[in-house]
Amino acid sequence: MKRTKLWRPLSECDCDVAAADRAEGVFVYDALGRQYFDGYSGLWNVNLGYGNETVRRAMHEQIDRLPFVNPLFFSETHAEQAAEKLCRMVSPDMEKVVFTCTGSEAVEAAIKIARKYFHLEGREFRNIAVFENSYHGSYYGSMSASNFEGHYRQGYGPLLEGFISLGTPYRAGADREEAERLLAEELVEWLRVHGEKMSALLIEPVIGSGGVIVPPAKYMEILRDYCEAHRILIICDEIACGFGRTGTMFGFQRFGLRPDLVTLSKGMNNGFMPVGAVCVNRETVRPFREKKEILFHLSTQNLNPVAMAASLAALEQYTEEILERIRESSRFWELCLEPLKGFSCVRDIRICGLMIAIDLADEQGDPLPLDRLMELIGVIGKNGVLSGDSHIDGVLSCVLLFPPYTADRQQIRRCAAAIRKSVLELFPEA
Repeated sequence: MKRTKLWRPLSECDCDVAAADRAEGVFVYDALGRQYFDGYSGLWNVNLGYGNETVRRAMHEQIDRLPFVNPLFFSETHAEQAAEKLCRMVSPDMEKVVFTCTGSEAVEAAIKIARKYFHLEGREFRNIAVFENSYHGSYYGSMSASNFEGHYRQGYGPLLEGFISLGTPYRAGADREEAERLLAEELVEWLRVHGEKMSALLIEPVIGSGGVIVPPAKYMEILRDYCEAHRILIICDEIACGFGRTGTMFGFQRFGLRPDLVTLSKGMNNGFMPVGAVCVNRETVRPFREKKEILFHLSTQNLNPVAMAASLAALEQYTEEILERIRESSRFWELCLEPLKGFSCVRDIRICGLMIAIDLADEQGDPLPLDRLMELIGVIGKNGVLSGDSHIDGVLSCVLLFPPYTADRQQIRRCAAAIRKSVLELFPEA
């Protein structure tokens, strides 16, 4: 393969791959014309399939009318409407929306808002608690908050200080009821020892990159009640699991959380334009308003009118009907992947809405080594399906699927069959 000048994200400098040529519906085609079912929905963001006409038309109209606006000089109609829409969708308590260009930037802005809030309140800022093996982005603040594949952060220090780990709300291989009891006990003890060191909580309500980990309901109830009782800000990172991905509009709704800040991106405009957002509730906005403080955050393309028009067009498609379709699709994925549970190399299949992890083991029952997992991902690709990976040494080793909401039953069956075929190719004794 010809070496190019392009250095792709999260890749070695000379790690070249096939070039994508076009996409339609749930399929991507490479430059050689090969078709792939996009089991990753782009990068978890093309929820409504490629070529969504409503979004495309809104962008086209905006490009002709007003392609850019200086956010220091002007507001923009679509941005104002999208902000109103997001506040209604997320929570009646949401007061303001800060638009960004990416999810990583949204987390950066949320961290800054949380720290400034405590400063304006005259309260000492201590630490932000995060889940172990969570991923919040690759900017300095968001990378500092993340520790999924944390070894890649080595050599980029010093990182931003002020993060403490809650551990991972997951126990592999344990009886579910017993695992939930132990996790709740561990959390209570952690809060007893470390709770007073915490000013804010930054969590993915459902951990995505770290293997589709759904925290137990009791665990989240304890965490929520502690934060509310001690005036600890709750920041929900909905970048991966927002806009229906978990079967509810937002992941935090599964647990009755009442977040102070919510970070968003990915499905926000179906992948047409770089965009992200932070929703900020009334209480967090209050000291900024009372003390007439600016939010010191800016990127040239924040509030880009084309991105805003695309976002508004996509947001209007996230309805109760699409949520029901997601839940129905989730049940069918579970049915189609059920035969894999009989394979000795499959430890578990975790499905939350349209977040799917197929957890794999080696011959000794340990998590499949990373090199073999990546080999399997390659075989799945050769069999016409794009999928992702999640690997945590000694904990889990997963094929990840974040399929588009628009996939029909025939396409789901074909994808599941391709995965089964790929597993049997690599594990003939499965």
